[in-house]
Amino acid sequence: MVERRTLWLIRHADASPPQPGQNDFDRPLSPRGEQEVTSISNQLKHMDLQVDWMLVSSARRTAQTAATIAPVLGLAADAVQLEPDLFHAHADGLLDAIRSVPADIERLAVVSHNPGLSELATRINQGQALRLPTLGCCCFITLEAVVDWSTLGFGGFQHLRTLHPETSG
Repeated sequence: MVERRTLWLIRHADASPPQPGQNDFDRPLSPRGEQEVTSISNQLKHMDLQVDWMLVSSARRTAQTAATIAPVLGLAADAVQLEPDLFHAHADGLLDAIRSVPADIERLAVVSHNPGLSELATRINQGQALRLPTLGCCCFITLEAVVDWSTLGFGGFQHLRTLHPETSG
């Protein structure tokens, strides 16, 4: 049966400032970022969400974010795919990655970076601006049943919700 698809766009949590000689790709989560992951994980846990597959930029901070969130979304380690091409990808590159997801996946989460992630959120939200702060999450559902991800464009989505971490600092 052909179903509507669910797409979560998740920006990584706050990263530590770069250290001398450190590559941007290798920056870990900051203490604030660790709080953000805990906060959003608690929110997601109370929503009792399920995701079938997660595409994740292989940068350290996105991998750390996904490692904490994936179990809350019911994902096993083999359903989390690290993608080097998502590091600083623009909306078109992110959409290309989404189109490559297997057809049997109905609920997808993408963990990546700005500005590309906010650009993608805005473009699939019919041009209405959606800026994702660190660890901002937004959920979309396709307006119609679709056979698989490969046919998706920037239109045809309905924005369901946006979540932000609740931190003390």
